[in-house]
Amino acid sequence: MNNKKLIQNLAKYLENIGFKISIKLNINRKRNGKNLIEHRIGIYGRKNLEKWMNLIGFSNPKHFTKYQMWKKFGYCEPKTRTSERIKNLSISSTQ
Repeated sequence: MNNKKLIQNLAKYLENIGFKISIKLNINRKRNGKNLIEHRIGIYGRKNLEKWMNLIGFSNPKHFTKYQMWKKFGYCEPKTRTSERIKNLSISSTQ
C-alpha cells in the first residue's frame, strides 16, 4: 500500500488489539517500469492466525479452506484447488 499514514494507523490499531506485527515502510519497488514506494504490515505465527480467525476471519473460500485444512490435518498441501480442499474436508468429516 502506498498510504504511509494509513499503514501506521492500522499497525497501531492491530497492536492495540493484541496482534504482534511487523511493519516495513518506504520499500522501493519497480512495477511496470515505474519506481514506487510502498509500505507493508506483516502478521505472522499461529497465535496471530488464531486471533485473526476469532476476530476477523476470511470470507474468501480459497483462504478459508486452506485454514480449515491446516486446522484439521496440520498442513495444507500446496497448489491444491479450492474444490479439492472442500472435497478432502467433506470426505474427512464423514469418516
